[in-house]
Amino acid sequence: MRGRHSSLAWPRQLRWTAFLPLPESLLADVDLIEGNIDAAAAAYEHAYALSVQLGDPCWEGLAARGIGLVANRRGDPESALRWVTDARLRCVRLPDAWLWVEGYCLDALCTLGIQHRRSTATQWTADLESLATRTGMRELVARAYLHRSRLGDRTAAHTAGVLAAEVDNPAVLRVD
Repeated sequence: MRGRHSSLAWPRQLRWTAFLPLPESLLADVDLIEGNIDAAAAAYEHAYALSVQLGDPCWEGLAARGIGLVANRRGDPESALRWVTDARLRCVRLPDAWLWVEGYCLDALCTLGIQHRRSTATQWTADLESLATRTGMRELVARAYLHRSRLGDRTAAHTAGVLAAEVDNPAVLRVD
């Protein structure tokens, strides 16, 4: 099996239901980037419902983040910020949380906060930078510096570029 559908087919075939919300949410990210908002919304909602049923905070956070991003695309920034703020809290409610999910949520909060001129964007950016630096998530450190640049820090754009050069992801400096 190859491609997009195999990432969903394998967990289904193996009856690994507890894993399904991860590829489902990540594929919904692709749908959202490609402008397939309804498909993204449906996938995030399914992933979220399944995650809640499973009681998996990491997957709940990942899917809730996506629901928030869909709300933002549909012109509802208040709902978007509520969902993504909740996503950040959900994903770390247990001590063995995957911190990259919190970082992913914080990155989305920074983007939304800056886009909608929220004063909390500065704190979210500091939180992202702190989390990413202490856990070695270099891509998210670069993203934090990108957000700092967008908030007016003149030296942060250069630093973001230097950090991004060390990360194997050409989209690391993309502004959503």
